Amino acid sequence: MGMLFMKVICLYIVIMILLIELRGISPNNKNITKYMKAARQFAIDYIDNQISNEILNWTGK
Repeated sequence: MGMLFMKVICLYIVIMILLIELRGISPNNKNITKYMKAARQFAIDYIDNQISNEILNWTGK
């Protein structure tokens, strides 16, 4: 699970960089909390999916 955790952390960091830098979202933006919440939810959904995939691989399904 260590490698999976590292992948998730890397994805989360990339999402934060994309939201803040590439999209030009300033930390002073009044909607930053909404954007951060959406990014966190995306990362959580990604983690859940990856864990489910790992379990399916382990059980051979």
